[in-house]
Amino acid sequence: MADSKSTLSPARALRQADTHPLVLNLLLIKEFGPDYLQWEPETLWFECERTWGGISEGNKAKVQAVRTCYSTDQPYERWEIFSPVVVAFYGHPPRFDLVQLPSPQKVAGALDIMSNIREKKKVSDEVYKYAAAVMAHAGMVYGAGPLAPANKFLKPFSDGNQDKVREALLRGDVPDPAMTSAIDMQLMKTISVRDFVASQSRLLLSQIDVVG
Repeated sequence: MADSKSTLSPARALRQADTHPLVLNLLLIKEFGPDYLQWEPETLWFECERTWGGISEGNKAKVQAVRTCYSTDQPYERWEIFSPVVVAFYGHPPRFDLVQLPSPQKVAGALDIMSNIREKKKVSDEVYKYAAAVMAHAGMVYGAGPLAPANKFLKPFSDGNQDKVREALLRGDVPDPAMTSAIDMQLMKTISVRDFVASQSRLLLSQIDVVG
């Protein structure tokens, strides 16, 4: 569970597992200035150790993902760069010798984070096709919010269910807990992704005061 606003300090933020990547970025910019984005990793980790007593390995991964999004267009354009960035945003060092398939929730969350890092940067169809493949692997036919641009790549394979899920979502339908229909199951999956992104936004707001 995240620390409350009254107890979260910069030193704790750099160590705890659920610190939002954007909070880490703001802390580092406040302390070191935007030049930190261009530092060698070893220099940055040394300065974190000197200033706050260190930074966890998981948060190093998040910081590197943020720095990658600032320094290159590739996470927004190439799926094979986007995929490890997604993994890193959630505190796992990426591996480049295999594909670490993230969940639709984490893909949506990563797209949301990336839109905050570079608001005007367009995400390529290639990346959205990858998002669609992740959704298909999870058995989803419709994505809301950050996943919405990927829907066009899934629609030909949705057997008409994509429109039904979209309409149910617009009506505010609640899926039957018994999951008696395919639409109930699909609606639950779509809502779970939407709720994950919303919870990530709440986490950011709950931690932002640590930046001061």
